Amino acid sequence: MHTLLHGLARKEGQLLIVIRDFESNAQNFQSQFKKLGYYWAQMIPNTYMDIPWKSPEDYLNSMKSYYRSKLRKHLAINQAQGIRHELTSEFHHLAEQLCRQWLVVHHQADEFAREKLTPEFYHELSHQMGERSKALLNYKGDELVGHALLLQDGELLRWLYFGRETAVNDSLYIYVGWSVVHSAILLGAKQLELGLTTYPIKQDLGAQLEPIHIALRGTSNFINTFVGWFYPLLNRVPPIRNRNVFKTGIRN
Repeated sequence: MHTLLHGLARKEGQLLIVIRDFESNAQNFQSQFKKLGYYWAQMIPNTYMDIPWKSPEDYLNSMKSYYRSKLRKHLAINQAQGIRHELTSEFHHLAEQLCRQWLVVHHQADEFAREKLTPEFYHELSHQMGERSKALLNYKGDELVGHALLLQDGELLRWLYFGRETAVNDSLYIYVGWSVVHSAILLGAKQLELGLTTYPIKQDLGAQLEPIHIALRGTSNFINTFVGWFYPLLNRVPPIRNRNVFKTGIRN
């Protein structure tokens, strides 16, 4: 893999190779990448939740009263606006609209710049991954106003991307986060990954922050000499401060 990546990077004139994201169960790769000259670095944390609940009602009832009332307040706001959601594995026909919604969020992001998606990505994810890929479609009446893109990875459900029609400050994102947890419970997932950034909202839902790592290497030995020195200066990793959203005896 390194030989292929290095050859492709040199051919395209790229100065840096980045391989991400290594979760806690992939730490054994660290020594192998270091032997190949890669710098092993911590990224901004990812967010995860264990899913022990049998129903969405059990999830709400397990929360401490402060977080439960806070969530219910936002759910009531969305309900009053006629917001609802549908889960589907067939969303290839919506690829253009879903990608356009994702771009709305992408252009607003200031914490972390992701790769730029295309309509083909949405189309092929639905077509190639079948039932493992899910689009959580959010409607206001009959209008599709937002979505969450999900992927089933064994017993782990991953929340990959979020998109919406307009960039406004409202409760839709909180509703989408709740509907992702709702879907994880109904799909029988044992764990949910909620992704990077927007930590306060995800923590209010019960997510825990965990460190993830990347492997990066310069395409020349000269550039690679400075990679390990420059990366920590340019990328500040926030401290991990978790909170307990659930009642005593319930693990996040």
